[in-house]
Amino acid sequence: MTPPPDAVAQARRWVQAAEEDLLTARSMLALGKRSPHAVVAFHSQQCAEKYLKSRLTSLSISFPRTHDLLELVRLLPRKGKFRAMTDAAFLGRFAVEARYPGNHEPVTGADARRALRIAKNIRMAIRGQLPKAALRQPEEEE
Repeated sequence: MTPPPDAVAQARRWVQAAEEDLLTARSMLALGKRSPHAVVAFHSQQCAEKYLKSRLTSLSISFPRTHDLLELVRLLPRKGKFRAMTDAAFLGRFAVEARYPGNHEPVTGADARRALRIAKNIRMAIRGQLPKAALRQPEEEE
């Protein structure tokens, strides 16, 4: 079943935003010892969240305004769930916690690398499920 063109266009916007988060996370991690680990973890979580929302949008499935990856995963059809989602809970703490100072554990380099690895796995799995038109860059369109 082909998704409606407006759903594909909206999914493409989610993909583009997710790719920006991925680029930011990769760039920050590349700073090595100067890497802001919390920023890497936050943008990794955002990448995963936006890819999940792109998939739901492409399927015309409504979702609440949330940063909870597990809540978004639960909305996917059964065949849309994949093994990479078992690590989605790990990313959840970075949606808010990583952005603000508080009484939580600091984000370590290992946390940042793991968050980015999980985001890449979710990205790869979802890109395989999206319509090709949702993956096209705006300049690639006619």
